[in-house]
Amino acid sequence: MRRIALIGCSQSKLGKDFPKAKFPAKDIYLGRNYKKSREIGIKYFNCEDKFFILSGKYGLLDEDDKISYYNTYLGNFSVKEKKKWADMVVSQLKQRFDLKDTEFVIFAGDSYSKYIKNYLNCITLKFKGRIITFEIKEHLKNGDKI
Repeated sequence: MRRIALIGCSQSKLGKDFPKAKFPAKDIYLGRNYKKSREIGIKYFNCEDKFFILSGKYGLLDEDDKISYYNTYLGNFSVKEKKKWADMVVSQLKQRFDLKDTEFVIFAGDSYSKYIKNYLNCITLKFKGRIITFEIKEHLKNGDKI
């Protein structure tokens, strides 16, 4: 089974002073939790080297996608908007992966993980200050919501 890291974006980003400049998604985010997830989490949880980013604006980003600075935080969305965002992300994941044969490690808070984790075989990690908590979900038999 493949193991893929999904890392939540961060508020701190490159390009605020250059809003038209484009950067690889893997380089634009500067937040502490994002960096720790990349530098430590991916290896610790034996994820594949290639990772994906959960973005409030774009949904699922490949680490090499070129994007400009933006300021969108999913936590400010309504429940209805978060569910719509989650549907988009799950659809994007289905286009790239066999969800029955892929385990995801989600390095993101509730706003980014709550409505997608029920559709995935996953481990969800949450950062609160210096404390990391995680939830391991049983593998889905058919990739459907439980």
